[in-house]
Amino acid sequence: MINLFINHYRKMKLHNQRVFASTLFAVISMPLIGSVYHSIYQHRIEKRSKQFPQRLIIETCNYCNLRCVMCPYKSMTRDKNTMSMILYKKIIDDAVKMGITEVSISGYLEPLLDKFLIERIKYAKHKGMRVGFSSNGTLLMQNDHLGDILNSNLDWIAFSVDGATKETYERIRLGAKFEDVVEGVGKLIQKKAEMHLSTPEIHLNCCVQAENYDEVNTQRHKFYEVFKGADVFEFGAVSTRGNEGERLPRDSDFETPTKNRKRIYPCYTLFNYIYCLSNGTVALCCIDYDGKFRLGDLNFQSIAEVWESKQYQKIRQLHMEGKGARLETCSNCKEFELSSFRWWQL
Repeated sequence: MINLFINHYRKMKLHNQRVFASTLFAVISMPLIGSVYHSIYQHRIEKRSKQFPQRLIIETCNYCNLRCVMCPYKSMTRDKNTMSMILYKKIIDDAVKMGITEVSISGYLEPLLDKFLIERIKYAKHKGMRVGFSSNGTLLMQNDHLGDILNSNLDWIAFSVDGATKETYERIRLGAKFEDVVEGVGKLIQKKAEMHLSTPEIHLNCCVQAENYDEVNTQRHKFYEVFKGADVFEFGAVSTRGNEGERLPRDSDFETPTKNRKRIYPCYTLFNYIYCLSNGTVALCCIDYDGKFRLGDLNFQSIAEVWESKQYQKIRQLHMEGKGARLETCSNCKEFELSSFRWWQL
């Protein structure tokens, strides 16, 4: 039921999302309703906070072929490297021991640049995990990537497509050709159907921002037409991961309002995901694009040791007390704002 509600919300026009979110916040801010809602919701969060994370996010390399306007990749100062298979297997083995059932090969990378990608997918699948990755889709037509992906037993693949027209898309995704992505995604959908495969589930993700706001708000049907056959379409405000300029028109921020909020719930990501960078260190989340908030090193530690460390526990406790915004990384984060509702997805 919750997932149906969330899917319906995502299909609303941006203005309607804003109105709906504002109305819902107003209702749960009423004294009596707010107290009941908080007691139920807080109990749910506290129960989940005592468990291990659900998903491993692993950046297997930190190379990308694009310089997108909203992405801080171009400002990243950490060394470029590719994770060895030895370290990757150790991390996957650790995750399985902890009961983590899903791995997402994502981060500040284009996975199709990783020469070990298919081997990594197959290893995690052999260990019984659900596996997926995020891609800009520009390299799909090279080096038989389509066949490799469809034969790897991959569970899902998310393509980041921030425009349904060539002009908008190429204004945001610098270095990409719109036609290449449309052709590649289309061929993948076609071949998947011809092979009668149920996976990978194909997602189309759009980061809504100032550059594409009007197109997403008034011409969203174009996304469904251009990428017909995709399984999931997601539209969400771009995360604040650097100083890349204005995310949305100042009077059009359609996500959950934060002003005058009486209660700030803990960050969903911080309790449900563990985020590993290409050099093996554990960062707070994807917002920490340069890995400055170092929580551990999986070259020498297990995931359990990092997750249960005093530093990690202290941060999570700060969030549980409603003081997460005291951390600079969390203070202006869109994902943190959305946590007010994301816990219901469990």
